[in-house]
Amino acid sequence: MKKLPVKTVNRLVEIAIAVDEIYDKMNEAHEKLLKRLEEMKEQANVLRDEAFQLLDNAACEASDYYDARSENWQESDTGRAYSDWKDRLASVRDELDSLPDIEPAVINRPEFLDSIVNETLLEPEEY
Repeated sequence: MKKLPVKTVNRLVEIAIAVDEIYDKMNEAHEKLLKRLEEMKEQANVLRDEAFQLLDNAACEASDYYDARSENWQESDTGRAYSDWKDRLASVRDELDSLPDIEPAVINRPEFLDSIVNETLLEPEEY
């Protein structure tokens, strides 16, 4: 066979065009999804910032309260329990501050489509 039959070439081009259209639709849907994800991410960041501020204020107040107590109270069972609690507040606050950002996925169009559409695959180079 010196080259692909016309019927095969035509069908491959039809397939490449159809797949290309599907990828266009996927990218359109992906863009809409990315926009919605960005909106949701912003909402989550606002809530995370609010929670961080609340926990930061609580941790500071708890630390001030603890520091204002006597050394005997701090070393008591109640003082140690309070110290553990204030440390947990600070720990959760720090975890909120270090949450990773969401990285959206990318949809890449397959390279083989270009080969078919540009007919580089359809006819052999001179041999």
